[in-house]
Amino acid sequence: FSIFNSRSFINLHLRKSIANYSFTLNKINSNECLGIFNIAYKENNILQSPIAGSYGSFEFKTNVSYNIKELFVYKVLSLLSSKINICEIKITLPPDIYDLENNSNLLSILKRENFIIDRIEANQFIDIESFSYENSLSYGNRKRINNCLKAGFLFKKVNTSGYQQAFRIIAENRLRRNFPLTMKWDDMSSMMKTFKGKVLVFAIYDGI
Repeated sequence: FSIFNSRSFINLHLRKSIANYSFTLNKINSNECLGIFNIAYKENNILQSPIAGSYGSFEFKTNVSYNIKELFVYKVLSLLSSKINICEIKITLPPDIYDLENNSNLLSILKRENFIIDRIEANQFIDIESFSYENSLSYGNRKRINNCLKAGFLFKKVNTSGYQQAFRIIAENRLRRNFPLTMKWDDMSSMMKTFKGKVLVFAIYDGI
């Protein structure tokens, strides 16, 4: 399952919600986890998945049938409705590149549960295996990159000692453009320590 539905990630963000609820779909005979769903109780009786991070939603292993997915979603929503006075439920699905079939299943299931599509983010990704510098970039972008290389700019991985400086640059840029900063440095630092080796930071250096 995704990092945003992992217990380690959720534990870092528990204080951001009034309450958090976790559900799993398990096999009776083996207790194998086949599905998971996490949701946060926010102000104004709003439930939100993910609890934190870019996306949440219901996640299932590949061998789970459509009917079982639908039953699990129905049971979870029914239980939440019976226990909590809900004004609104917000669920953000992952990008299609991660699991197009599951997203298609969930859109169908949630639509029948009277959910509406509020927005769909652009599904942007780069297939590294088929990426070609010459064919995948426009002439103008290739020219800009070549000019940067000639000027001595270097693109490379940031050492852990430079993480805070990189974060500060991002924070300053977002402030300058009036974009919200969703994580403070202490939160980011805790996440990097929890998922050591899984969070990579890259930067462009001028003349180093």
